[in-house]
Amino acid sequence: MASGAVLNKDTSVVTASSLGAGSMLTTDTSIAGGSSLVLGLTMMGSTTIAGSVSVASPALVASGSTLAAGTKIITGSLVNGATVSATTTTLVAPTTVQEATLLAAGSTLGANSELAAGTIIF
Repeated sequence: MASGAVLNKDTSVVTASSLGAGSMLTTDTSIAGGSSLVLGLTMMGSTTIAGSVSVASPALVASGSTLAAGTKIITGSLVNGATVSATTTTLVAPTTVQEATLLAAGSTLGANSELAAGTIIF
């Protein structure tokens, strides 16, 4: 997408696209499975993960977010203040983010995860 592009409400992106550093997603955005979250993306409102989505850059996940069952979290991540020490941890139940949560690059958000406003991919 061109630098400075603004999409109207309810715009559907139907082909592979890249959002540049500094991009912002507003309330009620949905991210399709197979997408990758990269450097410089800020969630300005609630964002739904519609399918498995990779985290290509570290993600600071805002309080109030929900990490769905099936989310894969890799070593070096911090979930609700607890360090993830296993090589890969897969959540078996949804987890509500209540405190410090940092997903390391290489983690994968499960379908139906919900990222709250303030989530930043840096």
